[in-house]
Amino acid sequence: MSSIIFMGFTVPDNVISKILESDPNMPIQTHKFAWSFVEALSCNGVDVECISSDPVSNFPLYHQRFFKSHKYFSKNLNIKTISFINIIILKHLSRFFSSFLELFKRRSLNKTIIIHGIHTPFLLSAFISKLLFKFKVVVILTDPAGIFNRHDTDFTKLLKRIDKRVVLYLLDKMDGSITLTDSLFTDYMPNRPNLLVEGIVSSNSNGVIRLDRTSNITFAYTGGLYEKYGVKNLVDAVISIGDPKIRLKIFGLGDLNEYISSLARKSELVSYYGFVSPDNLIDNLSDVNVLVNPRPVDLDFIKYSFPSKLLEYMCAGVCVLTSRLPTIPSGYDDYLIYLDDTSVEGIKRKMIELSTIKIGDLDSLGSAARNYVLSDKSSAVQGKRIKAFLNSL
Repeated sequence: MSSIIFMGFTVPDNVISKILESDPNMPIQTHKFAWSFVEALSCNGVDVECISSDPVSNFPLYHQRFFKSHKYFSKNLNIKTISFINIIILKHLSRFFSSFLELFKRRSLNKTIIIHGIHTPFLLSAFISKLLFKFKVVVILTDPAGIFNRHDTDFTKLLKRIDKRVVLYLLDKMDGSITLTDSLFTDYMPNRPNLLVEGIVSSNSNGVIRLDRTSNITFAYTGGLYEKYGVKNLVDAVISIGDPKIRLKIFGLGDLNEYISSLARKSELVSYYGFVSPDNLIDNLSDVNVLVNPRPVDLDFIKYSFPSKLLEYMCAGVCVLTSRLPTIPSGYDDYLIYLDDTSVEGIKRKMIELSTIKIGDLDSLGSAARNYVLSDKSSAVQGKRIKAFLNSL
């Protein structure tokens, strides 16, 4: 196996930047993972060609109705984006026909198809191509099927329930899976070969450059600002402490935008920066001592979730405080500080506890975490594992 067709949502950085300016669902993690995966294969000698779709919400949540096909060459990668109609139902149909046409053009090639995510149009076009042209098909499972979001109508939810049934049927016909967690494998493709890859970090990722230290301790959170992620409890904990030496920086967008910005205007303990691009984020963490992932562990989707931000945090070289998610492998334990109570009071107690630890000790733990993920979860290491798995099918 020396070449693959990577089907998903891999687009150049300038394209995703434009989408992020107005898409409320912010597909930034999809973008990051896709490029990390492609880099992992490329640096292990695998030729990758991308058939992609622009990762946008349905109209009118995203303003554009029609997308034309484009060819890009980005980061030494050939990308063909497909045309589609960005209107519910028509979106799935047009993406199916466009993606199948691209696979039909490549029918004489002896390639493996890797599908990034549970997207029915891609699954269906790959399944038909597998039957007709003998492609092997592997699916990357990063999330469970049929997830509802706050913008879904009753009609949309009905369509998602139907879509999930189709997805489960198609997944059972594929050749293998690559999953972020064991539960994604056991619940969706238990009868097919599987490789667990909880995440990939770029070998070229930058760590923070430290500023001169003060007596303050600064915590930070980056990502979606939603109460279900524990963000409100985190902000309320800092306000409740009321100590000017314990501060919090927030980066991201979500339902809590106004709540957090309002608090930030009233209190110097919380600083709110809105959305900051990945390229600029690392520069904003130079004075941060602890990065926090306060996600509660009692949510239904937790068993499917390995938060990509955990690897990003560790790669930054900053000490990481995280809830004890059941999907975190034991190999991470020596490099993380665990938060066993994600209530306001639980977070408050842990922040006060960490404020008594020497800043140098926190920095040392952050550096050790960075070294761990760069040596064990880097593009080169994970790509070697992925390539071996694909060759075994």
